[in-house]
Amino acid sequence: MAEPITSNKGYTIPNTGDLVNTWGPVVNANFALLDALQGGTGSLTVSSGTYALSTSAAQNLRILVSGFLAGAVTITISQKPGYFYFHDTTSRNGYPITVTTGSTTGRTQNLPARMGHLFSDGANVYLVTEPNHGEMKPHAAPGLPPPLWMYAYGQEVSRITYADLFAAIGTAWGAGDGSTTFNVPDMRGRAAFGGDSMGGTAAGRITTASLPIGGAFTSVGGHELLQSHSHTDAGHTHTDAGHNHGASDSGHTHSDAGHGHGAGDNGHAHSDAGHQHTQANGIYASSSGQISGGTIFGGAGTPATAVSYANIQTGHASVYVSTGYANIQTGYANISVQTGHASIQTNFANIQSSGGGNAQNMPPALVTNYIIYAGQ
Repeated sequence: MAEPITSNKGYTIPNTGDLVNTWGPVVNANFALLDALQGGTGSLTVSSGTYALSTSAAQNLRILVSGFLAGAVTITISQKPGYFYFHDTTSRNGYPITVTTGSTTGRTQNLPARMGHLFSDGANVYLVTEPNHGEMKPHAAPGLPPPLWMYAYGQEVSRITYADLFAAIGTAWGAGDGSTTFNVPDMRGRAAFGGDSMGGTAAGRITTASLPIGGAFTSVGGHELLQSHSHTDAGHTHTDAGHNHGASDSGHTHSDAGHGHGAGDNGHAHSDAGHQHTQANGIYASSSGQISGGTIFGGAGTPATAVSYANIQTGHASVYVSTGYANIQTGYANISVQTGHASIQTNFANIQSSGGGNAQNMPPALVTNYIIYAGQ
């Protein structure tokens, strides 16, 4: 009589009284399966198309998937509940690997990169642990985004294929064609900011709660686009109610008790014992009284009186200048300057600007790709 087996993993369940003295091989096979489930590896090599996961491979803890993909790959598992650890070591080349039970109405699941922990209820396949649909993050690796993620550049995607993502974000970033598609956020050339009304209360820091595709980001005090604008002054007044500038002197005195300026000379002499100035040619005077060479003559040929020597003597000199004292007193001075009030009225001014274009105000930045979790 054949022994029954378990419905999920195929363990043998001996009937009571069966396998007398032969139960060892059956029980040993069960232990081998239990051991594989705890740490065994089943292998599957893929390239493109559909592959069925064998029962023996599915009884292992890890399912190692390898190969160089030339197209999309589908892996079909049995329609029995259970957990599966898929270890993807393939070269994807941009192609997806989808796990399905083969149920026409069941949910399928695309494998993430590297390790994927999946659960099947016999019809539907799910990731055990995955990011929230709609989660975004920077992605520094070049080339294609990782499996289950897509670049966020505002593109339209299917509401059916990405049903979980559509359920998460709806048409907040664009309604697509209005019926079969929707848009994901467009992060091209954008920085992410927390929504001003996040939590239900506006912080008043930015003027838009979200940033739809193609929108211009408006912040308090300005706009990312420098639009044409006007500066208007309706008129204003500068008024001075009046003020004083004052300086006071209660009186002060300048005094000199007297001083003198003096110079004294006890007497000195300048003396010359006598000297002569002689002209060898002589001096004479003509009949007209003119002086001529030779002896000195006066009148019409009359000799003049000769001077033999000179003695010049001075007496003494004493000079003294004395001042009395000076006392100069000022009265007091009180100087006060008072202004009346001033009122200056301006007319209004209206200055029209024709500026336009993008305002460049970007800090040093690291430019990278942004990806959004789509789940399929």
